Order: sequence, then structure tokens, then C-alpha cells
Amino acid sequence: GKATIFIMNDRRSIFFGAIVEDDSLDEVINVNLDIFTVDFDNDHDGASFIDGEDTISLGARTRHGDAAVDPAGQILDDVQTDVDGMVGRVGNFNHYELAHPITSNDVADIQSDFGETIGVRFLFFDGSGSDEFVMTVFPKGVSATDSSQANWADIVIAVPPAGADLEDGVSGSSVVLPLLIITAVGWAAYFGYVIRKRRIDE
Repeated sequence: GKATIFIMNDRRSIFFGAIVEDDSLDEVINVNLDIFTVDFDNDHDGASFIDGEDTISLGARTRHGDAAVDPAGQILDDVQTDVDGMVGRVGNFNHYELAHPITSNDVADIQSDFGETIGVRFLFFDGSGSDEFVMTVFPKGVSATDSSQANWADIVIAVPPAGADLEDGVSGSSVVLPLLIITAVGWAAYFGYVIRKRRIDE
């Protein structure tokens, strides 16, 4: 079928969206699965998808997956799940939305930074409905079983707009803090008025 992939990031996370043509969205006894998976070339070396590389997934019924590859090439579930997202169906298309930290305190996750390039491979598993089991991989020509990352796609982590404070998310021209102060002062004045009125009425 057809698939459209969307990618963006904010200052904390990288987001993946996918709209996939499919005749169903389901999971049957953990065997017949509809899953969207993103494999990462963490250090963008184009080498092999083994030993510590990150992989995330989102399946039917909003099953999140966060895993890493061990030295033998086996994909093992991560102890700490740093994936969020939702899956749904509109018309004849399955919609997937995934969020994953750009960097985290989990060594099994990607550890990237603004302006850096990471490699990715996308996999769509279609195992439900009337279809036979189908697995589609992007970029085209890349195999799901080939460990080489040489021909994977590149993603550049966008740099936040100038003036953004990366620590607390409040930009230099932000009105959020002044509004909070005004709101706090307003509530204080209101409660002061209520207390004074109550005393006068008594």
C-alpha cells in the first residue's frame, strides 16, 4: 500500500507520523500485527545495526515498543520505555504518531543534539485483515534483515529558534511568566477582597 511519513522535532523530542494504506488495524494473539517501527543509526556511522542501536515501535491497540540491539543482533526490550504515541484509523488508512526523546538518561536510547544527523530505517508490518503478512521498508532498497546501515535515510535534528531557553522552555520574549505573575496577583487581590468583605459583613 501507500505510506506517508512525517518527521519533526521540538527541543525535547523527535516526532514521527505515518499514514499507511491498509484494510485493517488490529492485533491477533500477538502474532498478526500492524506495527510502525523506526530503527536508528545512533551515531550515524553507516555501519551495522547491532550492539546498542535504538529501535522504537507503535502497534495496534497503541502498544509502545522501546528496545535496543545486543551484540548478537537480537532486539531486546529496553528496561526504560521512552516512547509515547497513539494509533488510529481514518477511512482506509492507519495513522501512527510516535514521540521519542532526542536525548535521555537511558543509554539504550539515541543520544543526539540539535544540528546533528542520525540515520533511520522505517518498517511497516501488516499482518492483519485479508492481507497476507507484508513488511514494507523505507528507504526503498533497504532490507529489514540486512544489518548494514549504509543506505538508511538521514534525519537532521532541527535547531530551535533563536532566543529559546533550552532549560525551561521560556523564550526571551515570552509572556508566559508575566501572565502567571499577573494571574497570581489577581487571585491574591480577589481573596483579599473576599476576606475583607466577609469581615465587614460579620
